[in-house]
Amino acid sequence: MFTWNWSELVHSKVFWTSICAIVAAIGAVVLGEIELGAAIELIIAAIFAIFFRDAIAKSGPTVK
Repeated sequence: MFTWNWSELVHSKVFWTSICAIVAAIGAVVLGEIELGAAIELIIAAIFAIFFRDAIAKSGPTVK
């Protein structure tokens, strides 16, 4: 089953960088600095980074 380890996720730099990117994209659209399409691309990339980082963390130790 799919479970989140919130304490590990919230303490990661990737998570907070992605949250800042999402907030910045929304702010840029509201201020008219970028178009909605560009903001959607930024938001999708930020969400992908969160999920990708979480998947790597769950993959376990690397093979030596």
